Amino acid sequence: MMECFPRAGKKNRRVAGCLRRAAKALQFVPMKFVLAILVFLAFAFFISWGVLLTLQGQPWLLAASLAVFLGSFIRFGCQSH
Repeated sequence: MMECFPRAGKKNRRVAGCLRRAAKALQFVPMKFVLAILVFLAFAFFISWGVLLTLQGQPWLLAASLAVFLGSFIRFGCQSH
């Protein structure tokens, strides 16, 4: 991020380039948000279905969906930004 600030005596071309790169990086942020919501809803669906199957004596879907959810949460949710 420090390379985005111009040094003394430099033109503002560096700032304009950084702003263009930032705008390009933020272009797909709403799509990532929508995909994150869809993935969360899919996890909720399979965990809920697993709870219903567990009530009937078949806990395999609950165990599998919780393992995938916790694994993905640990993998992606605990990353340093």
